[in-house]
Amino acid sequence: MRIKRPEIVLDSLQFKSLEIIRTICEAVSTIEVHGGIHSTRITIVNPFICPDIRLDKLCNTPTEILFRDILIKICLAREVDDE
Repeated sequence: MRIKRPEIVLDSLQFKSLEIIRTICEAVSTIEVHGGIHSTRITIVNPFICPDIRLDKLCNTPTEILFRDILIKICLAREVDDE
């Protein structure tokens, strides 16, 4: 039997600054720690990502690194779709 991992779905968030992204990362970390869940799947649906944000500056915590990688993949996928 396969155990289903917990999932956090973030729908239609607006990532307008590094400060906002860091706040969301802290919130997700808090939910994981205090909710007693680990290996959580994070799904980001229909986000707005400000093109001026330097995503490479997200490297202070494991959650920031995870969000950085997810947001970069979303940005790259949009560039391919636009071509």
